[in-house]
Amino acid sequence: MAESRFAAGWARRVAVFGLLAQCLACDMLELEQPNKAEPRFSVNVRVLDQVGAPLQGVKVSDKNKVLGTSDAQGMVKVSVLGREGDTLPLTVKCPETHASPEKPLAVALRSLGPGSPAPTFETRCTARAHSTLVAIRTENGEDLPIVHQGKVVGHTDASGTAHLELKLPPEQMVTLAFDTSQKTALRPQNPSLTFRTSATRDELVLLEQKFTIFKKRVVVKEAPRPQPL
Repeated sequence: MAESRFAAGWARRVAVFGLLAQCLACDMLELEQPNKAEPRFSVNVRVLDQVGAPLQGVKVSDKNKVLGTSDAQGMVKVSVLGREGDTLPLTVKCPETHASPEKPLAVALRSLGPGSPAPTFETRCTARAHSTLVAIRTENGEDLPIVHQGKVVGHTDASGTAHLELKLPPEQMVTLAFDTSQKTALRPQNPSLTFRTSATRDELVLLEQKFTIFKKRVVVKEAPRPQPL
C-alpha cells in the first residue's frame, strides 16, 4: 500500500514537471519568434521657399538617416517604416542659402487603398538673403559715392541717379549714405537714406535725396572815394 502511494506521488511530480517544461518551451518559442515587421508607408514631401517656389537640394531625414533629396520640382519621395496611426517626425535640412524649419515635419502614417496616391506633406525653407534692387534719384547729387556698412557699393552718375543690387537679410534696417567729402558745397553733408527689407521676397526700393548748393556770399568793399581838398 505504501509503495502504491509512493508511485502515485512520483507520478504526480512527473506530471507537474512535464507541464512546467511545456510552459517553459512555449515561452522560449515565443521569445525566439521575430517581431512582426512594421509596414512601409510611401510619403511625398514638397519643399517650397518663402514665396512658394519649389526648392531643390533639400534633404529629408529620419533619425539622422537621409531618406531623399528634393528635385527641381521641390519633391522628395520617401518610404518609411511605422505603424498605422503613428506620427513620424522627419528632419528637413535646407541648403546653406536658406534657413531650415525650426521643428521637424510631422508626417501622419495612414494606410491607403489600392491605387491611391501617396499623401503629400509640405514644408518651407526661408532664404537667408533677398535680392534688393535700389534705385536712387538725387537733385544736385552727381558723381557721389554711396556707402553701405562702411563700403562703397555704388556711385551716382552724371544725372544724379544710381541703381544698386544688394543681397540683404529679410526684415533688416538698411542705411545707405552719400559721401560728400569731396563736395563741401552740398547741403546736407553726408546724408543717409534708410529702408527695411522685405520678410519674404526680392524687392525694388525707390529712394530720393535733394541737395542744395551752398554759395558763399562775397562782399566787395568799395574803394574809398577821394575827398575834396
